Amino acid sequence: MIKNVSEKEMRVMLYQWEKVEINGQEAAEIKGMNAQGDKETVPERLMIPEQIDEFPVCSIGNHAFASRKELKEVFLPKHINVLGGFAFHNCPNLAAIHLYDSVTDYYDGVIRQCEGLRLIEITCRQDSYTIMRAMLADSDRELSFRLHLQDGGEALLIFPAFVYDFVENTMARTIQFAIDGSGYRYRECVSDEQINYREYDSLFEKAVSDDRKAAAAVALGRLRFPYNLEVQGRERYEKYVREHAGEILPELIKQDQTADIEFLSQQRLLDQNTLRDGIRLASAGRKTELCAILMNYQKELSADMAQTETFSLGDL
Repeated sequence: MIKNVSEKEMRVMLYQWEKVEINGQEAAEIKGMNAQGDKETVPERLMIPEQIDEFPVCSIGNHAFASRKELKEVFLPKHINVLGGFAFHNCPNLAAIHLYDSVTDYYDGVIRQCEGLRLIEITCRQDSYTIMRAMLADSDRELSFRLHLQDGGEALLIFPAFVYDFVENTMARTIQFAIDGSGYRYRECVSDEQINYREYDSLFEKAVSDDRKAAAAVALGRLRFPYNLEVQGRERYEKYVREHAGEILPELIKQDQTADIEFLSQQRLLDQNTLRDGIRLASAGRKTELCAILMNYQKELSADMAQTETFSLGDL
């Protein structure tokens, strides 16, 4: 008799795993993928199961998914406590990781050399930012953290890139180093216990002077999800976006950042000239959805201007 295999069971069968003991309890550790026919493959969207053979999946083993060019997105279950060394190392097309703040043991190199990694989404169920701090320390590239916080709030924090610059002083026979880029300072705003939002926002001028694209991302992230954002910080971010909208909007259009463009339109942060140029760019790229958003906003802006002019004429 042939047994029907559910999609969930099929996902479980994809993995190599072994039983381990974590915090005094039996659990499953994912070691990698099972070969399908004569080839071992990893799907573009990797969805790790909650459990295998009634054991909760609590660990991703060392090098489990390292050097997987096909991997683009990873979803980790809420029981994961351990991310082993170099678990996702050198996955060049990995763009997003979704996980919980349950991870307590984060080993070296988990996301190192993941050149395409931009978004890390964390669901927070406790007052701990250990996993966030560990991942920031593991990469000097620009990273975005989307946080679903325990109190129901949401935050989107962008951490710019930084580089270590080593200089040899031959006379003193020493090697000196300097840190180039605002990303290191931004990372220091995160501790195991808290995020210092005020300090994060105070670094904005440093980000502007180092990397204006990163600064625009920081501003948009804080404005879209203004968790613990003070009035002064909001005004600073809005001022920057208005003044540099002519640079910001074309980049958003090229990257198909629909949510950001909708936000800019809803908050009226784009002027007529920027809108006109943006509509031309979106139209030339056949990006009909973006073109429609901008054209609708242009109509609303024109209607507001016409109404203002009518009131002014009536006052004469």
